[in-house]
Amino acid sequence: MQKRVAHSVGLGDGLFFDRLDKACRHLNNFRDGPDQGGLPSRAVEIGTGWFPIVPIALWLCGVGTVETYDLSRHATDTRLSQTIEHFIIAWKNGRLARALPDLDRDRISRLKRMAQNRIPSELVEGLAELGIHYAIAPIGPERIPRGSVDLVFSTAVLEYLPYPALVGLLRECCDSLSPKGVVSHWVDLSDEYAYFDRDITPFNFLRFSDRAWRLINNPIIPLSRLRLDEYRRACKGRTNFRPLRRSKTRPVAAGCLNDEGARSGPFIVRRRP
Repeated sequence: MQKRVAHSVGLGDGLFFDRLDKACRHLNNFRDGPDQGGLPSRAVEIGTGWFPIVPIALWLCGVGTVETYDLSRHATDTRLSQTIEHFIIAWKNGRLARALPDLDRDRISRLKRMAQNRIPSELVEGLAELGIHYAIAPIGPERIPRGSVDLVFSTAVLEYLPYPALVGLLRECCDSLSPKGVVSHWVDLSDEYAYFDRDITPFNFLRFSDRAWRLINNPIIPLSRLRLDEYRRACKGRTNFRPLRRSKTRPVAAGCLNDEGARSGPFIVRRRP
């Protein structure tokens, strides 16, 4: 199922430009935080996924260094090559500059030169030399010391975590933030089967009891079915996050208020206490 949902056979324009939009929103969420308009010196992504579009996009927009962590390597050499190729094509046809208003033209030139001089198996090393670090490892204080990160972000990752694991991860996010730090998580609240089965609704999985869902849920990539109020509750208590002041100019980036926004997905945005 995950291959079909993630379009892992090949990267299409739909997914590519959707992730560019998410990158802009993560960056805007940071700018709504204590730094009020600057750029993160260090950003950390939780869950690279199949195509590292968001971390590359953030680096292209001027973020100092971007680290992206995953527990398994889904971003193969071929998928890395496809991702970079999409950036280069979108730059040539003008769509990249429109999608990323903060695009640094010197950085896209550096990305192009790196890709031209590397075979696919060397792209991870080449990205690291630019300032985009891809690691197969869990996040933790040994890799991300307390108070060292300006932006912690994820895109369509938290919905796979059971509630106790979610609380633990959010606690680690809070500990890692610098004084100006912000966390920005985009969560897909919908039933992933609805992406390729038109006979079911985005909320189809909510009609099953917990017992029935345990039997039919995918054992490899299980969906938690948590709702927005549960994510909000996970951000309270021991995680000690503070909500950002809601932005008048970027209301979507401040987060949806209910499940009506599930198909576009809410952003969970918090800052240090």
